[in-house]
Amino acid sequence: MARNNRDKTEQLRILSQSVMLEEARTPYLIRTTMLIICLAFFIFVGWMACTKIKEMARTTGAIVPSSYVQSIQHLEGGIVKEILVRDDDAVKKGQVLLRLAGEDVRSDYGRVMTKLRLLQLRASRLRAFISGDRGEFDRLNKEYGKLSATENDILASMFDSLKRE
Repeated sequence: MARNNRDKTEQLRILSQSVMLEEARTPYLIRTTMLIICLAFFIFVGWMACTKIKEMARTTGAIVPSSYVQSIQHLEGGIVKEILVRDDDAVKKGQVLLRLAGEDVRSDYGRVMTKLRLLQLRASRLRAFISGDRGEFDRLNKEYGKLSATENDILASMFDSLKRE
Protein backbone atom coordinates (compact mmCIF):
# COMPACT_ATOMS: atom_id res chain seq x y z
CA MET A 1 0.00 0.00 0.00
CA ALA A 2 2.89 2.31 0.69
CA ARG A 3 4.04 1.66 -2.77
CA ASN A 4 0.60 2.48 -4.12
CA ASN A 5 0.59 5.83 -2.26
CA ARG A 6 4.02 6.62 -3.59
CA ASP A 7 2.86 5.94 -7.17
CA LYS A 8 -0.16 8.19 -6.72
CA THR A 9 2.00 10.97 -5.30
CA GLU A 10 4.36 10.68 -8.25
CA GLN A 11 1.46 10.78 -10.69
CA LEU A 12 0.00 13.88 -9.02
CA ARG A 13 3.37 15.61 -9.14
CA ILE A 14 3.76 14.86 -12.87
CA LEU A 15 0.18 15.93 -13.56
CA SER A 16 0.66 19.24 -11.75
CA GLN A 17 3.81 19.92 -13.77
CA SER A 18 1.94 19.46 -17.06
CA VAL A 19 -0.79 21.85 -15.88
CA MET A 20 1.91 24.37 -15.00
CA LEU A 21 3.38 24.04 -18.49
CA GLU A 22 0.00 24.71 -20.07
CA GLU A 23 -0.58 27.80 -17.95
CA ALA A 24 2.95 29.16 -18.14
CA ARG A 25 3.42 32.43 -20.01
CA THR A 26 5.92 32.87 -22.84
CA PRO A 27 9.27 34.06 -21.58
CA TYR A 28 9.86 37.81 -21.49
CA LEU A 29 12.80 37.69 -23.96
CA ILE A 30 10.79 35.91 -26.67
CA ARG A 31 7.86 38.32 -26.36
CA THR A 32 10.15 41.33 -26.53
CA THR A 33 12.02 39.99 -29.58
CA MET A 34 8.78 39.27 -31.46
CA LEU A 35 7.47 42.74 -30.64
CA ILE A 36 10.69 44.39 -31.93
CA ILE A 37 10.60 42.36 -35.18
CA CYS A 38 6.94 43.27 -35.82
CA LEU A 39 7.58 46.95 -35.10
CA ALA A 40 10.61 46.98 -37.43
CA PHE A 41 8.58 45.36 -40.22
CA PHE A 42 5.73 47.87 -39.95
CA ILE A 43 8.15 50.81 -39.75
CA PHE A 44 9.90 49.56 -42.91
CA VAL A 45 6.59 49.16 -44.78
CA GLY A 46 5.54 52.66 -43.68
CA TRP A 47 8.86 54.13 -44.79
CA MET A 48 8.51 52.44 -48.22
CA ALA A 49 5.00 53.84 -48.65
CA CYS A 50 5.99 57.42 -47.78
CA THR A 51 9.42 57.75 -49.40
CA LYS A 52 9.68 59.37 -52.83
CA ILE A 53 12.25 58.17 -55.36
CA LYS A 54 14.38 61.14 -56.42
CA GLU A 55 16.17 59.44 -59.31
CA MET A 56 14.69 57.10 -61.86
CA ALA A 57 15.93 55.66 -65.15
CA ARG A 58 13.52 54.45 -67.81
CA THR A 59 14.59 52.43 -70.77
CA THR A 60 13.28 49.99 -73.30
CA GLY A 61 14.86 46.73 -74.12
CA ALA A 62 14.67 43.03 -73.70
CA ILE A 63 16.32 40.61 -71.38
CA VAL A 64 17.92 37.88 -73.43
CA PRO A 65 19.17 34.72 -71.76
CA SER A 66 22.79 33.95 -72.54
CA SER A 67 21.82 30.74 -74.31
CA TYR A 68 20.16 32.84 -77.07
CA VAL A 69 23.11 35.19 -77.62
CA GLN A 70 24.64 34.51 -81.01
CA SER A 71 27.69 35.95 -82.69
CA ILE A 72 27.06 37.33 -86.13
CA GLN A 73 29.55 37.92 -88.89
CA HIS A 74 29.63 39.55 -92.28
CA LEU A 75 29.37 36.81 -94.91
CA GLU A 76 32.52 37.86 -96.73
CA GLY A 77 34.41 39.37 -93.81
CA GLY A 78 36.56 42.43 -94.09
CA ILE A 79 38.07 45.36 -92.24
CA VAL A 80 35.91 48.33 -91.30
CA LYS A 81 37.22 51.38 -93.14
CA GLU A 82 34.67 53.98 -92.07
CA ILE A 83 31.64 54.10 -89.75
CA LEU A 84 28.99 56.42 -91.16
CA VAL A 85 26.52 56.53 -88.22
CA ARG A 86 26.85 57.48 -84.57
CA ASP A 87 24.99 56.52 -81.41
CA ASP A 88 21.39 57.76 -81.30
CA ASP A 89 21.30 58.45 -85.08
CA ALA A 90 18.03 57.61 -86.80
CA VAL A 91 18.73 55.39 -89.79
CA LYS A 92 16.56 54.56 -92.78
CA LYS A 93 16.11 51.29 -94.59
CA GLY A 94 18.90 50.80 -97.10
CA GLN A 95 21.17 53.47 -95.58
CA VAL A 96 24.87 52.65 -95.64
CA LEU A 97 26.08 52.22 -92.06
CA LEU A 98 29.77 51.50 -92.64
CA ARG A 99 32.31 50.94 -95.39
CA LEU A 100 34.64 47.98 -95.59
CA ALA A 101 38.22 48.16 -96.83
CA GLY A 102 38.42 46.56 -100.28
CA GLU A 103 41.79 44.77 -100.12
CA ASP A 104 40.18 41.36 -99.71
CA VAL A 105 37.85 41.95 -102.64
CA ARG A 106 40.71 43.11 -104.84
CA SER A 107 42.85 40.10 -103.95
CA ASP A 108 39.90 37.76 -104.63
CA TYR A 109 39.34 39.49 -107.96
CA GLY A 110 43.00 39.00 -108.91
CA ARG A 111 42.87 35.34 -107.95
CA VAL A 112 39.69 34.73 -109.95
CA MET A 113 41.09 36.54 -112.99
CA THR A 114 44.27 34.43 -112.88
CA LYS A 115 42.17 31.28 -112.73
CA LEU A 116 40.06 32.52 -115.67
CA ARG A 117 43.20 33.14 -117.76
CA LEU A 118 44.55 29.68 -116.93
CA LEU A 119 41.26 28.08 -117.95
CA GLN A 120 41.21 30.11 -121.18
CA LEU A 121 44.75 28.95 -121.94
CA ARG A 122 43.84 25.34 -121.20
CA ALA A 123 40.74 25.51 -123.45
CA SER A 124 42.80 27.16 -126.21
CA ARG A 125 45.49 24.48 -125.85
CA LEU A 126 42.93 21.69 -126.17
CA ARG A 127 41.28 23.38 -129.20
CA ALA A 128 44.71 23.83 -130.80
CA PHE A 129 45.50 20.15 -130.24
CA ILE A 130 42.18 18.98 -131.67
CA SER A 131 42.25 21.27 -134.72
CA GLY A 132 46.01 21.26 -135.22
CA ASP A 133 45.96 25.08 -135.53
CA ARG A 134 48.06 26.95 -132.96
CA GLY A 135 46.91 30.43 -134.04
CA GLU A 136 44.62 31.33 -131.13
CA PHE A 137 46.87 29.58 -128.63
CA ASP A 138 49.94 31.53 -129.79
CA ARG A 139 47.99 34.82 -129.52
CA LEU A 140 46.99 34.00 -125.89
CA ASN A 141 50.51 32.73 -125.25
CA LYS A 142 51.94 36.18 -126.10
CA GLU A 143 49.23 37.98 -124.14
CA TYR A 144 49.63 36.02 -120.90
CA GLY A 145 53.43 35.63 -120.96
CA LYS A 146 54.76 33.64 -117.97
CA LEU A 147 51.34 32.25 -117.17
CA SER A 148 51.22 30.34 -120.47
CA ALA A 149 54.66 28.69 -120.26
CA THR A 150 53.33 25.49 -118.68
CA GLU A 151 50.43 25.21 -121.13
CA ASN A 152 52.88 25.76 -124.03
CA ASP A 153 55.07 22.90 -122.77
CA ILE A 154 52.04 20.63 -122.37
CA LEU A 155 50.85 21.37 -125.93
CA ALA A 156 54.32 20.67 -127.33
CA SER A 157 54.49 17.33 -125.50
CA MET A 158 50.98 16.43 -126.72
CA PHE A 159 52.03 17.07 -130.36
CA ASP A 160 55.24 15.05 -129.82
CA SER A 161 53.34 12.08 -128.44
CA LEU A 162 50.87 12.32 -131.36
CA LYS A 163 53.76 12.21 -133.86
CA ARG A 164 55.23 9.13 -132.16
CA GLU A 165 52.00 7.18 -132.48
